[in-house]
Amino acid sequence: MSKTKLLLKKKYQLEHPLIMAAPRHYLWVTELSTETKFGDVDGGCLRAVWYKLQGIPKSNPMSARSWRIVTLGKAAEKFEQEIDKLMGIYVAGNFKFYDNDLNVSGEVDEVAKIDGEYWLIEYKTYYGTFARRQIKVAPKRAHLLQVLPYLKYFIIDKRLKAFRVEGVKVIYINRADPRDSNNFEHDVTLGRTKSGLDAWPICNGKEYTELSLRAIKRREIKFYWYLDGHKLPPRDFTDSHWLCKSYCDFRDRCKGDGKAT
Repeated sequence: MSKTKLLLKKKYQLEHPLIMAAPRHYLWVTELSTETKFGDVDGGCLRAVWYKLQGIPKSNPMSARSWRIVTLGKAAEKFEQEIDKLMGIYVAGNFKFYDNDLNVSGEVDEVAKIDGEYWLIEYKTYYGTFARRQIKVAPKRAHLLQVLPYLKYFIIDKRLKAFRVEGVKVIYINRADPRDSNNFEHDVTLGRTKSGLDAWPICNGKEYTELSLRAIKRREIKFYWYLDGHKLPPRDFTDSHWLCKSYCDFRDRCKGDGKAT
């Protein structure tokens, strides 16, 4: 490690002692979020991430149903990769990366060469009519946030020197019936300011400027303030929100801790 990198690491350790002492010191791409000036949140819950990085035991571990969804998702991903290998478009899979600027880690499901262009592939599964309506026109906003660091890492930072990445294809596969007619594919590319200091996802001609790199950084700064100050973040969602009802590992703990300030 170079002297410069050692100094930067030391600086980060001094600025965020609790993060460095936590079970992990970075965020997953699936934990990223943004917040509007009105307090509306897209993406993950700060409090849930705070519990994780504090090493607090889960009050509501994943159910058998949740594990089935995760396992089916991984199986669908492997299945699609094998199909792309047969088609001759598969380049690489399960590419792990870490972005120092965002302090975020992620894994790209696949890199594929399609009609002479290189695309990152993000596979998602869905089930039911309500979910179908949500992802028919564009990816979920949380998924747009998730792939933004991919675009930054591979397009802005150009970490893959061998080829130029065009964007991310977010592909939704129906868990109940994976026929092509039930699957949806959305191309997500990158929009940027003239100065190049900020960027956001573009999908189907719509620019999601509110889901920007700056918005992610603002939210992270807020999170680090709570974490380093031993302060419990306020709740981002109510009990009726689908994230709280179906996917939160700390649902009962969060209810017991109240709203906080």
